[in-house]
Amino acid sequence: MTAPDTSRISPTAHYTAYAWYRNGMSVPELATTKGRMLFHALSPANRLFSYAGKADLESMLLARHRVIDHLLGCAIRSGEVQQVVEVAAGLSPRGLRIRRRFPNISYVEADLKDMIQTKRSCIGRMLDERHSLVVVNALAESGVDSLAHLATQLDPTKGTAVITEGLLPYFDGADGAQIWRNISAFLRSFPSGVYLSDYLLKDDSMRVLGARQLSSLVSWFVGGRTHFPLRDDRALVAALQGAGFEDSAIHIAGDYARELSIERPQRSGYVRVIEARTRSV
Repeated sequence: MTAPDTSRISPTAHYTAYAWYRNGMSVPELATTKGRMLFHALSPANRLFSYAGKADLESMLLARHRVIDHLLGCAIRSGEVQQVVEVAAGLSPRGLRIRRRFPNISYVEADLKDMIQTKRSCIGRMLDERHSLVVVNALAESGVDSLAHLATQLDPTKGTAVITEGLLPYFDGADGAQIWRNISAFLRSFPSGVYLSDYLLKDDSMRVLGARQLSSLVSWFVGGRTHFPLRDDRALVAALQGAGFEDSAIHIAGDYARELSIERPQRSGYVRVIEARTRSV
């Protein structure tokens, strides 16, 4: 079966990469000209939301990035995770940062072919034998670009983490569930499996000031609808369990505001970060 094309997500990879760079979280090599142009094009809308005390895109993506980093670091330091796969990694700087902080960790950045080629041109010379870029389509259930195939290329004795950041809003409930099933099946190939991802609930998208406007802005930005199919934390946990995750916790970014220096938590604090686990079969 041919997996659906997900290439429309790529503009946000350039935008977020430049936002991370502007905030001291990335390297110049990942701050592309396209990212700078998109960032400045959206700056008026972000400033408008910010001045009005509403949710703004920059605050949200910085909050989720810091919380995911924190949870991943905890899993690595505990010994639970020895290799990491970042799915739909885009131009994320996380792989470079994690490899500097934890030199013994193996890190795989996975994305579609065009994005992998772009990233290789940006940071190819900065990679080593423990840090690789591979082509993966998160929706593919089989084939050389699937997570199932990638599982056969990794060390089956090492605890493994999968990260998806900023990916899920671009898929409806059915495709999102398929991605989670693919990830849970992949993680069961290893002695321990941790899944980390941001998630915006439907209730928050309707209740929080600025969130609906922000959703419309992002939909225009990527040339398609964004989706928030799950209404609350209970539905989110149930969906994760239905996809094959045995244990899950939902973290609210605002709870980490002081610990992780999250700015403007009143605007970004409702962002959820999933921490789910599988057990090997």
